[in-house]
Amino acid sequence: MENFNFKFDPKDALSEYLQPVFFEKEVLVRYLYDSRYRCEFCSETYGMIYFNGDSIPFGVNKNGKIIMWLGDVKNLPLKEKIYLLSYNTESDHEIYSEFYEAQINAAFTEPIKEVEIFIQKSKLNLVFQNKFGFNLFLKSCSEMDELFKLCSKYKKILIGGEDDFKRFISEWNEILIEDLNKKELKKHLNMKDEGVRRIKLLEKFIKKVLGVRENIILPYFVLYDLRIWSDHKECQEKFGLSIQRLKINKEDTNNYRLIYQKLVMEIVKFHDRLLKEVEKYAKT
Repeated sequence: MENFNFKFDPKDALSEYLQPVFFEKEVLVRYLYDSRYRCEFCSETYGMIYFNGDSIPFGVNKNGKIIMWLGDVKNLPLKEKIYLLSYNTESDHEIYSEFYEAQINAAFTEPIKEVEIFIQKSKLNLVFQNKFGFNLFLKSCSEMDELFKLCSKYKKILIGGEDDFKRFISEWNEILIEDLNKKELKKHLNMKDEGVRRIKLLEKFIKKVLGVRENIILPYFVLYDLRIWSDHKECQEKFGLSIQRLKINKEDTNNYRLIYQKLVMEIVKFHDRLLKEVEKYAKT
C-alpha cells in the first residue's frame, strides 16, 4: 500500500521520487473551482496546486493527460490520494512539457494571473450561487480545454504601446464589468433604478449585504476609468487618476505593460478578498 495502488509504468521513472503518474484532465476541476484550493497555471502545460499549507506541481502532456510525481503524491493527505486515485489512468509515456523543464531543468516561469482571473470568476459564481441563489457573472470558464487556450493566449501577450494597452483594457472591461449580473444584483438589493451601473450595484452589494466598509472594489473602478479614457480623447484626467490609484510612479506613466500588470494583480487581490467575504458571510 506504500504507493496507494496508483497505476504507473516504472520505465517512465527518472528516479524513485520522480516517477510520473498520469491522471485524466478532469482531475483538475476540484482544484480549479473549489475555494479551498488555489490552482495556478504558469503555462498551458505546467501549474501548481495549493491547499492547507501544502502544494503540488502538475503538468499537462500533449495528449491532455495530467502528470504528477509519485513522490509528491505519496506525501499528500489521505483524502487527496483517494480523490486522485479515482482519476488515475495508464501511462502514455509522454512526460515532456514545461512541467518537465521546470522540475528537471529548473526553468521556472511566473503564474499567468489573467488565467487566475477566469478561475476566480467561476469560484465567485459558485459561492454566490450557493449563498445568494444567483451567479455574480453571466459567463464563467468551466471547460479544461478553454482554460488551456487561455493559458496559451495570455502567456504570449505583448503590450508594445498605448494601442495594445487600450485593447486589453476594453477586453477586460467586457470580461468583468460588463459581465456582472445586473438583473440579479438589482433584485437582491431591491432596486428599481435602471440607470445604476453594474459596477455601482456590486459596490452597494459589498457594502450593504456583505457589510464591508473598505473600498475593496477600487480595482474595478480603475479598470472602468481606464476604459473611458481609452474610448474618449477628452478624458485624460481618468488616466492620471488611475495611475495614482494604482500607485504607479510618474516616471512609469508610459510603461503600459507595467500598468497593465499592476492592474491585473489588483483585480486578482480584489477577487480573493471578495471570495473570503462571501464565505465569511455564509458562516454567519
